[in-house]
Amino acid sequence: MKYYYAIIYCNNPKTANFLYDEYNGFEFENSNIMLNLSIVPDEIKFEQKVKEVASEIPADYEFSFQDKQ
Repeated sequence: MKYYYAIIYCNNPKTANFLYDEYNGFEFENSNIMLNLSIVPDEIKFEQKVKEVASEIPADYEFSFQDKQ
């Protein structure tokens, strides 16, 4: 099993807390993969090189919403 992670930089703590409250445990695109979110303190530094950067949602992306159970 492979594990992936992403770091999201938010404009303020309120935004980060909203995303955490709203999407922790969220099912990713009906895949039976649940998001496991954590708040990462600013002091944490990652030694790995950045593989990809996203700054916007692709124009043809269709969001598939499923309520948390």
